[in-house]
Amino acid sequence: MHHCQQKLLNDIGSVNNWQRVQILGSGTFATITLWVNKETDEKIALKQSYMDVERYGKKEIAYYHERWQQEIKLMKKLQCVNVVKALKLPDEFIELSIEMPILAMEYCSGGDLRKVLNESANCCGLSEKEVREILRQISSAIICLHDLNIVHRDLKPENIVLQPLPHGKILYKLTDLGFAKQLSDTTSAHSLVGTFAYSAPELFLNTPYTSSVDNWSFGVIAYEIVTGRRPFLPNHPVTEVLEAIKKKKSDDICTEIDERGNFYYSKEISQINHISNNLKNDLEQWLKVSFFIIIKTLNN
Repeated sequence: MHHCQQKLLNDIGSVNNWQRVQILGSGTFATITLWVNKETDEKIALKQSYMDVERYGKKEIAYYHERWQQEIKLMKKLQCVNVVKALKLPDEFIELSIEMPILAMEYCSGGDLRKVLNESANCCGLSEKEVREILRQISSAIICLHDLNIVHRDLKPENIVLQPLPHGKILYKLTDLGFAKQLSDTTSAHSLVGTFAYSAPELFLNTPYTSSVDNWSFGVIAYEIVTGRRPFLPNHPVTEVLEAIKKKKSDDICTEIDERGNFYYSKEISQINHISNNLKNDLEQWLKVSFFIIIKTLNN
């Protein structure tokens, strides 16, 4: 059977008692659809990988197929409250999953962190309560991954989803292990993956890297949820951002723009935020560690 004949879930309205409600996300290689069981009212998110055989060669298809199998394997291995849980695929979908496996996941109804950051009320960052909760919960997810020698490699607000709980509480969960890689205790990785705006410089320079690349990405997210913007030349071309990161001192944690439109480095979080001085001081010290880069390595 060819990939082009693959039945796509977003083209199917229902499967037995399961009704497709909406498309939750769609990318180049996968879609996530929300399904509800009409009898039990159970909701699940189904992620299906697909490849356009006319657009991609056999080598690329084989690579992404392997990556997809790896994502399913890693998701099933993880048992962490702050990582989206893989579920057993309902029997009704097994036939559709023969050619290319379908990943069943718990549905988080609160959308993603990007949606929260895009709200106009959050243009200068989130409240201290939200910042503390996100940092605490997502650091727990990252520790969970790293304890299993798994590097996520694509940490960004779009990959943090919200599960509303009773009494106004929110559970923040890490999702999308599509770029995740399992390293052995002694190995490092070389491949270029991830989303540039949140990726550690090592991912763009041909240097080996370890789980520390997730710490950089988490630092970028932390800065953004506090201030409403990314730390280093947000919205500038890739080459300019990399150049600015190369030239920064080890304790510089962001760039600011002066009245003439020129950027300069700062060792402090922007004053426009909603957090206390105590948390601000703690985060500045932590970011100096997260953003610590051996300049010599970058310039080699």
